[in-house]
Amino acid sequence: MSKKLIHSLFFYWFVLSCLNSIAASDHNTQTKSYFVQNKGQVIDQHHKPNEDVRYLLNANSALNVSLRKKGFSYDIFTKEEDSTFIERIDVVFKNANPNYTVESKEKANDYLNYYSPSIPEGATFIPQFNRVVYQNIYPSIDVEFIANNGDFK
Repeated sequence: MSKKLIHSLFFYWFVLSCLNSIAASDHNTQTKSYFVQNKGQVIDQHHKPNEDVRYLLNANSALNVSLRKKGFSYDIFTKEEDSTFIERIDVVFKNANPNYTVESKEKANDYLNYYSPSIPEGATFIPQFNRVVYQNIYPSIDVEFIANNGDFK
């Protein structure tokens, strides 16, 4: 394994550890969070469907995780008095296998339905999952995302 890959994996581990601490800090007030499959309900800032997002996790009021086609993103929300601040971290799988597969696991028992002015016909019967695995993103390397009782790992 190259030093560059080891450094990249360490960086990902560090970022995930920090974000898991943020998600866990609000654990007592949380309900179960899942990765929600994008069936057209995720929109961009121009109110157009964001087809780059495969799954979206709203871990709590402080963290969103977007699992995208070529990586993943974190939106971290902090509140100070009457203002909300948003910080975003984007991770791109550089030189990744273009033919990797995505497997969703541990499906929730219920579905979600979305209706908004951007999608007036609605996006219905949207499945949710506890785990999403990007398989063979690099040779013999999988990336697994877990929404564990409102904590993100």
